[in-house]
Amino acid sequence: MACQLFQSDYEKFIGSLLKPRVKVGTEWVSKGQNLEQDPS
Repeated sequence: MACQLFQSDYEKFIGSLLKPRVKVGTEWVSKGQNLEQDPS
């Protein structure tokens, strides 16, 4: 799995896929989506 290859935390990886943070103007906002809506 990618987490093991890059030695990163599995929970943070899944969290970043399901709740990506996007910059809107000068603020960072979280875009909520569920596993079925994830495009990757």
